[in-house]
Amino acid sequence: MAQSIRIVAFVDGAEVELGWAQAKVFSTGSKGWNLSSKAEVAGTRCQVGLNLIVIGSKAQAAQAPKADPQAAYEAAQAKLQAAMAPSADEVQVAAGAVSAPFPAAGSQEACNALAGIPKAHGAARAARRAAAKATA
Repeated sequence: MAQSIRIVAFVDGAEVELGWAQAKVFSTGSKGWNLSSKAEVAGTRCQVGLNLIVIGSKAQAAQAPKADPQAAYEAAQAKLQAAMAPSADEVQVAAGAVSAPFPAAGSQEACNALAGIPKAHGAARAARRAAAKATA
């Protein structure tokens, strides 16, 4: 498929150059060309809007595998549960072997893990917040 095509129309027997349509994949998945320009037709300046859609191109796009919303939901749930599951260190804390705070389910640390934020970044942010509270 050409990246751009020249569009010419005949109005009252006169040739009118409308412009160059650019290749486009439409939101529906169809492929084709789109032209949005201005042209002079019969002495009047006009706005031009034109879509040329390749017949059958949407069917080709439909054959591509679609994302499964249920699988995406289950993957997100699994990731959340893994982020909230206690680590070996946290289990030792819960057992009283180590005296350190046990992160609560839904804590900032668990949220950072779910969002993929490194622990060092989360700790630095917590330190900045604590410093801001101390000065307020």
